[in-house]
Amino acid sequence: MKKPVKLRRQFWHWHRRTGLFSLIVLVVLCLTGVALNHSAHLNIDRYKVHSPIVLQAYGIRMPEFRGVKVGEHWATVIANDLYLNGQVLTQCHGSLLGVLHSAVNSYWLAVCEQELILLTPDNQLIEIIDVHLGLPTPIRAAGMCDAELCIQSISRGGGKNAAALTTYSVDLNALEWLPMDALSSFTPFSLSVLPKDQQAFYQQFYAGEDLTWERVVLDIHAARFFGAAGPWILDFFVLLFLFMSGSGFYLWYTASKKH
Repeated sequence: MKKPVKLRRQFWHWHRRTGLFSLIVLVVLCLTGVALNHSAHLNIDRYKVHSPIVLQAYGIRMPEFRGVKVGEHWATVIANDLYLNGQVLTQCHGSLLGVLHSAVNSYWLAVCEQELILLTPDNQLIEIIDVHLGLPTPIRAAGMCDAELCIQSISRGGGKNAAALTTYSVDLNALEWLPMDALSSFTPFSLSVLPKDQQAFYQQFYAGEDLTWERVVLDIHAARFFGAAGPWILDFFVLLFLFMSGSGFYLWYTASKKH
């Protein structure tokens, strides 16, 4: 057998195997490249990642969601939405600090950092009380002072405008918040860890640290998704692609010389 023919068969043999071996990587690079080229049209630059598997791959741990039990249900806040047993009721800006459930007055009250949210027993919104109605914000804590609802908020005063934590009693009927004596008793509301079924439900709404799908696609395209070894793996496949290009050209060139 002539040497050129034998060499050509070897090139064909390894060209085909290299192509099959690197096919998946080549397809992934093409698809991710197209996605990145049209990220604005696909909106992947705006969609945040909610997948627990992807978040875990980035070392982002799911938070332990906490809430307050309202009757037989649980109230919590996820991404500024107030949920009750999985149903969105309204927006709650900032963390949920506590819930006051009044069977006598037939309402329940959610205390958020920026507002008080008053709802009926069947979860219909009555009123949102915020800074526009004089509410001292941001609220840092909420609780009870004896039998009265109290909130603690940052107030500024003094010669150097020093920030101080002030306790206010809340009168919802008159919409008044009266500063209380510093020695007054204050028992803050407590939040509890949600049950496992509730944790699993709310995890699907969690978006971690502004991680977008564009970032994930970019990291897959550049092999950074696979850690420190990723760029070296990609370099290996780049060498295979170069070999395929060279062997393909050789096979075409030698075949064209025969005609």
